[in-house]
Amino acid sequence: MPFFGHFVIAMCIIIPIYYFNKEKFNYKIAVIFVLNNWIGPDTAQAYFFLPIDFHYLIPYLFWALPMAFFYSYISRFSIKFENHKFQIIDDKQKVLNWRNAYLLMISGGILHTVSDTIFRSNLKFKFIENIFEPRLPEIQNYGMGFGLDFGAVHLLGYLFLIFISFLIFFFFNRNLKDMILFYTSYIIIVLVSILLLGDDLAGEEFDIGVIFFALIFIFIPLFLLFYVANSVFKQDPESLKTKILSEKQIKRGLLLVSIFTLLISGVLLIWGIFCFTSPEIFEEFFKINENGVIFLGIFVLILTICALYGGIGLLLKQKSARIMTALMMSFLLVFIYPLFAVFYLYQDDVKSFYEKNI
Repeated sequence: MPFFGHFVIAMCIIIPIYYFNKEKFNYKIAVIFVLNNWIGPDTAQAYFFLPIDFHYLIPYLFWALPMAFFYSYISRFSIKFENHKFQIIDDKQKVLNWRNAYLLMISGGILHTVSDTIFRSNLKFKFIENIFEPRLPEIQNYGMGFGLDFGAVHLLGYLFLIFISFLIFFFFNRNLKDMILFYTSYIIIVLVSILLLGDDLAGEEFDIGVIFFALIFIFIPLFLLFYVANSVFKQDPESLKTKILSEKQIKRGLLLVSIFTLLISGVLLIWGIFCFTSPEIFEEFFKINENGVIFLGIFVLILTICALYGGIGLLLKQKSARIMTALMMSFLLVFIYPLFAVFYLYQDDVKSFYEKNI
């Protein structure tokens, strides 16, 4: 997996967009797109105990369904540098609804998968594990071919190239609907022709594989990205405003966060103990040596203490417990869902209620 490279790829897309028209492209869309391009499908690997590998593209479509609620929720927040420190700010406007958050996750997730395809999986498309994992050269072998003379078939391809080269001057000046119709027709004609006449038509290039690759890994993710951007740009600002929670709802929410934090502290405690009592488990799983496992155990136990303090402190209305809980949960970013608690504790209504009642 090109871990840091995923971020680079995402930024290679976002920076030109910002250069062209930053005003129409909400920065929160960019943030969530980059996050899902970077760590999107990898978040499923944190839940390795599940029976399905959601890191594959088709399962990821289902994995993203509940997670889209999280990304929709955090689109109401921003992070700013104020009073000489970084702060999570509640903007009280949820930029993304569930649908747009889901589409954005799919956009970033597909581009994450294509990065793995090229740089990790030896050109193997990870659709469904052990069921549909075609490689690019295999896709090129789809079709029949009738053994026609190479020169004659290649000449047909060249004549088609000339015809299309002039035709794009016409269609690129038409509306989007006509352009998509032209593009779709072109793809169908090319695919059918190559499947029937063989890849000599394209000079024995990997055209079928390229079309397959381009549609799934370029057209779909970029179209979804700009669809969401356009949808958000056209939204009525009044429709984005979030509701203020009642005191009863806030109390219930804080109680749930506290219980969740204490449950996590229990899991972390068991994890930390096992690091010292059965280090071989983690040596094999994380591919680290014994010293690495000891360091991991110490780190996990520190998180356990923070979680215990945060969970109990929230119940007792301790001033620093809210910040401690948010900090501890931030270390669980790869699991995504604990971040719900982080941002919830920084909602203006929750924050005000908590500080008023300590």
